[in-house]
Amino acid sequence: MPNQHTSTYSRHDFARVTQKNPCRICRKPDWCTYTKDGARAYCMREPSGSAWQVGNGAYVHLLQDDFTGRRQSTVSAPPIRECGTAEVERASADRLHEVYSYFLGDCLRLTSTHFEQLRHERGLSGVAIAANQYASTPGRDRWHVICHAMRERFGDRLYGVPGFFKHGGRWQFPRLKGFFVPYREVRGRIVGLQVRLDEPFAGNKYLWFSTPPERFSQGTSSGAPLHFVKPDMARHEGFAFVTEGALKADIIGDRLQAGTVALAGVSAVNAERFVKELSEALPEVRRLTVAFDQDWQENRAVAHALKRLLEALRGSPLQVNVLSWNATQGKGFDDVLNQAERKVA
Repeated sequence: MPNQHTSTYSRHDFARVTQKNPCRICRKPDWCTYTKDGARAYCMREPSGSAWQVGNGAYVHLLQDDFTGRRQSTVSAPPIRECGTAEVERASADRLHEVYSYFLGDCLRLTSTHFEQLRHERGLSGVAIAANQYASTPGRDRWHVICHAMRERFGDRLYGVPGFFKHGGRWQFPRLKGFFVPYREVRGRIVGLQVRLDEPFAGNKYLWFSTPPERFSQGTSSGAPLHFVKPDMARHEGFAFVTEGALKADIIGDRLQAGTVALAGVSAVNAERFVKELSEALPEVRRLTVAFDQDWQENRAVAHALKRLLEALRGSPLQVNVLSWNATQGKGFDDVLNQAERKVA
């Protein structure tokens, strides 16, 4: 079992909270997890004081003062230090889009390895890959160059932009290893980024590009924004798919040429807030098809979160259907679509 300085965790190193052993952060007996070595709590409810947020929406709280949260070859974060704990208001959607568009389009590039992964493993078309602006994280040498370029172009306008923080009085961003997946609001502006990690971190394949002020000087937390794919088609058809994760939504939208909305994860969303945000963003939509990964059939926590979401949706005027398929066809609906295309080919 890993000790407080061991950085690699497998699913066997995690345990779920219970009535007798509630979450050490929110004190609730459900939904949250922790590492058996006592180093981290993965709280689904409380962002305040967390070190970062992972792909399923959990807020990672470091429970031991001398644990830095580093992971060899994947995450290089500065040591925990005294930072301001006040909530930092995120920049406007226009500024987020300006910063992230320059960051992805002018400073970074997509490596051939990641392009092949998106094109052949995930089944995205070359046009979609270019349009979606995926970009690989930079190596150490390029990281310094890009930090300088971002400082030169934006300076303190990076304040309020998740993923950027000040260290030694200079703006920079965490070193990660993988590729960026943009999250776009209904008008197409990039309002958040996730990193699809080359190696899973604490059992998660995705990490938010987020710098909460509790850990990062003058940093900002990303939150968990919704992601909209082909919203104009959703308006025209009055229909949209709902799935987990921006990349899955990009694939479904590209394959089926259909409006698609992505949550960061079924366990990461406030069901009532999601229905409200969806209705405000796409009031023309009357029908939804929910296409979540099939692990809800085995994972009680995921099944509970999905049930809450469906109850909220069915309490709205929306007509809701839920897709289900045999696990041999793939874990996610994007896998099902890819497998079906390969059979046709």
